[in-house]
Amino acid sequence: MLRATFVANLRFAAGELGRAGIDLLTEPINAFDIPGFYLNRTRQAIAILDDVGAANAFVQYDIYHAQRTEGELAATLAGCLARIGHIQLAAIPADTSPAPARSTSPSCSAISTASAIAAGSAANTSPPPAPRPGSAGASDSRAEPRRDGGVSRG
Repeated sequence: MLRATFVANLRFAAGELGRAGIDLLTEPINAFDIPGFYLNRTRQAIAILDDVGAANAFVQYDIYHAQRTEGELAATLAGCLARIGHIQLAAIPADTSPAPARSTSPSCSAISTASAIAAGSAANTSPPPAPRPGSAGASDSRAEPRRDGGVSRG
């Protein structure tokens, strides 16, 4: 029942946002910090978005939450980047630095992997994904670093 309601709500939201030319993002959150949060893993989010069936629905991949829940950041990004609309890299809660030493290596590896895949480099021999019609910057769908540490697509 919960999954069906979640899918129906996301489908409605994606439709409304799509009419305005806006992408919908849904973010898995680790259950260690927020016990009971329904959406916890990247592949779970993708399976739900498959059920939603909206071309403008993507995962917001938060590196902190993904590392806490699943690890394997680079491998997950390599397999799921086409379904990720935003990569979030921020400080660990209760920490004041934007890239704490204990998360620097996995975070850098994940961002390197995402950038290489998006650029179609030797790390990924297939071309970058096609631009999403109606999305801002549809002329260029490669990942672009942002000043706040995130990576945006398109």
